[in-house]
Amino acid sequence: MALTLLETAKKEIQRSKELGYAGQDQEYAALNNDIESLEKQLKGNGDTMSVFSRLKEKLSAFVHRQSRAQSSSFKR
Repeated sequence: MALTLLETAKKEIQRSKELGYAGQDQEYAALNNDIESLEKQLKGNGDTMSVFSRLKEKLSAFVHRQSRAQSSSFKR
């Protein structure tokens, strides 16, 4: 289940990049790296809690920042 959700997250990040939502943002690469790291740890039965928490925080901050940027561009 968790691996399926991570794959979905990876696809959604790629889709947003392709749609032009801050496509040059370096955070895309960092998010993908964190997802891949978490996938490896899940497959290897490693400690995933810290990686998952960090990924959750990064995704939340990224979405919030993108929402603010999108909102301010509509106000112009």
